[in-house]
Formats: sequence, structure tokens, C-alpha cells
Amino acid sequence: MTEIEIPNYVTELHNTTQTNIKEAVQEPLIDELLDAHTGTLIWAKTGGMKSLFTLDMVSSIAEGGKFLGYNCHKKKVLYVDGEMSDISIQRRCEMFNCTDKLTNQMLYLGRTLVDDPSWFDLVKPDSRQKLLKLVQDGQFEVVVLDSLRTLFKVENENDSANYNAFVDYVIELRQYTTVIAVHHSNKAGGYAGSTNILTPFDYELQLAPTSEDGVITLRSDKHRDGPGITALKGKLVKFEDGKFSVDAKEYMDLEYLVEKLIDLIEDGGISSVVELADFYRSNGVGIGGAKQTYKHIYSNLFAPFCTNQEYKTQSALKAKIDQNKKGKPAKAA
Repeated sequence: MTEIEIPNYVTELHNTTQTNIKEAVQEPLIDELLDAHTGTLIWAKTGGMKSLFTLDMVSSIAEGGKFLGYNCHKKKVLYVDGEMSDISIQRRCEMFNCTDKLTNQMLYLGRTLVDDPSWFDLVKPDSRQKLLKLVQDGQFEVVVLDSLRTLFKVENENDSANYNAFVDYVIELRQYTTVIAVHHSNKAGGYAGSTNILTPFDYELQLAPTSEDGVITLRSDKHRDGPGITALKGKLVKFEDGKFSVDAKEYMDLEYLVEKLIDLIEDGGISSVVELADFYRSNGVGIGGAKQTYKHIYSNLFAPFCTNQEYKTQSALKAKIDQNKKGKPAKAA
């Protein structure tokens, strides 16, 4: 059998890609939440605190402080703002103590702060390359694009083809920096525009409103290669005194927690009251949250088949799980 000769360039590609895969290093920007050279889409409705949340996060990175209790590694940040007034920018920078960082660790490039509008017209290839060069020359390790609607204006945001250039650009940016994009929600409650917007991002995080003023729910449906910032999914975060925090009073998104717990029970991931207690502890749920969750699950999933006392026993819990899988009522333990 005649041996086929492989061209040199094919062998070189094999060697290059294999070497790069082996030498790839995971570099955290925020421990357990954000790694270098990833892309994250943060979105919410107008007035949903998405820019405040993002600015708090990246200013914490710029100073090497903490964000929501997680350690940040000190990195240079470029914040590209296509909509805020100079007064709003001033107030926000003062709120998050950004003013002193702007000289070396953080560049706040606002539309109302510079005379050159080309920085903020990323539909044009020249503008995209100009911003890329700034990232490279300034050695910025985090870039925020706030917001997609003002920086990347398209004729029809529901047409996926209109975002092909944007997708390619984010992927190109990620070779040199970490990309965080801020986006708006639509009237239906999802993120605005084509699903193609999400293509180049590793993670997405929705800031959903709650009935309590200053408290938002963090939700997410996409994560690639580990939870990343979506590890915050299900948390309720409070904005108070110019800072975001997971409140000490134990804010927890009950709707998300119940959904997660029911899925685990139905899939057999929880088969005893001991595992149920472990679930509560791992999610930071105290007695109050446990009672609320139990009441909701009991009324929706177990009420037709058992009493409170029966549910407290290990055998009863297992019986309810088995019953739920088979779709038939279980006998009381």
C-alpha cells in the first residue's frame, strides 16, 4: 500500500495546536467567578442596575479588592461607555471609588468625555480595529462594552446576520483581553435581539428585579467550561451604600431554589433528609429559607400523598421520590 505523504504545513498545524492546548493556563480575575480571556454578557431591563453592577465588579478588579466577597486580582480595566452623561459618570466613579484608579489602573472611555465619536461606533470596521489597538497598546486585561445598543447599532437587532461582525469581534478581542458586555432586555423579559448575540460569550448573567427595592435576582442559562460567574445563579444581591453584596439576612431566590431542589428530587439526586440538609447548607439556606422552600415544595409536589410528619422520615421521602418517578401515589411510611 502506497504511503501518502502529509504536507509539512499539516504537521506544523498539529504541533502548534497541540502545544498551545498543553500550555493553556487558567488565569483567574475573580476567584471562582471570572477567568481571563472569557466573554460575559450581563443584561437587565432599563434601570435594572446592570451598569452599576458591572462597574462595581470591574472597579474591584482594578484595585484588587473583593466583589460580593470573592477575591479579585488586580488588572487594568477599559470601560467603554456609549450612553452615560459626564455627570452620571462622575457620580458613579465617586460611588465606587474609581476616581483614583482612572490614572493608571482604569480608563473610563465615555462618549460624553471625549470629542472623537468613532470610539463608540463599533459597527464600522475601522472603529473596531481602533478599539482593539487601544486594548493592545494599553495592555488592558478587562474590557467592558456598555451597552451593545449604543456601541453596536444595527438596523434590525432581531436579524442574526446583523450580529455576525459583532460575534467575530468579541472572539478576536478575547484573544487579548476579557470581554464583559452590558445589554438590555426586551419586553418579553429575555435579552433584546437575536440569539446570535450570545454566541461569542462563555457566560451570561441576568439581573432580574424583585419586589424589594435595591435587591436583584441573579439568573443565568449559559455557562461554558465550568460555572464561572453563573455560580452566582440563584442569589439575591442587595445594592446599598454604593456597594453590591449578598445580604447577611440570607437573600435567596426562592423560585430558583425550589426549581433546583425539585429537579434534584425527581432525578434521584436527593434521596434522604440528610442529603436535603446538605443541599440547604451548600446553598447557604438557614431555617427561615428552609421552611419557605419546604412549604412551597410540599404544597406543589408532595401534598396529595403525605403529611408533614411522614415527609420528615427518610423512608417517606424515598417513597415520594419513587412515586413521583412512576407517576403513582406512594403509600405512607
